[in-house]
Amino acid sequence: MQSGFRKIHSTVIVATRVLNDIINAIDSKEYCVALFLDLTKAFDTVDHSILLLRLADLGFSAKTLKWFENYLSGRKQCVKVDGLSSEFLIVQNGVPQGSILGPILFIIYVNDLCENINDANCHFYADDTIIYTSSSSLEAAINKLQAAFNVIQRNLCTLRLVLNVNRTKMMRFSRSKSQSQDHIQIITLKNEAIKCVHIWVFCWMKICLLINILIV
Repeated sequence: MQSGFRKIHSTVIVATRVLNDIINAIDSKEYCVALFLDLTKAFDTVDHSILLLRLADLGFSAKTLKWFENYLSGRKQCVKVDGLSSEFLIVQNGVPQGSILGPILFIIYVNDLCENINDANCHFYADDTIIYTSSSSLEAAINKLQAAFNVIQRNLCTLRLVLNVNRTKMMRFSRSKSQSQDHIQIITLKNEAIKCVHIWVFCWMKICLLINILIV
């Protein structure tokens, strides 16, 4: 379910698959609800010890794991502004961004994020995650999405990754012309409500983003 940093995969693959599933649900006269998850500084918060355990589970040899440990540890960074530089500090977490290995190590790190999720679909593009589900009733769809969201939150805690609640959004898709969504709520494990975004607002944001990409 990962389309980021993989050959023959792209944002088009994610969009096509998710859109196709949503259209199929609507054609079946079902309600479809989705969560677009955002993580806080995902690449910078990768725990090295957990990552090495992931690599060990994949069958990497002890010698190779030692190489990765050396590659990740002992890195330093500083801030430079107008010719002035701060002191160098040891980087305790994260994968090197701008490197070839960094993104690959990250997608290995989050590979099992949607493990043990039932009655819901997941798809990733690097650290961007969408989970969505559908049902004949809106209440049932919400309940299934909430259950899947709870599993993902626990998996995030295990990986020591932090959910950005303010930038995580929920959407509802159906044939119903009524856009009243006041009664729809998805709650975090910390009892925080996820904001429900209207379809037209979200689409406008995506169109603006696409225009910016094309201009650049």
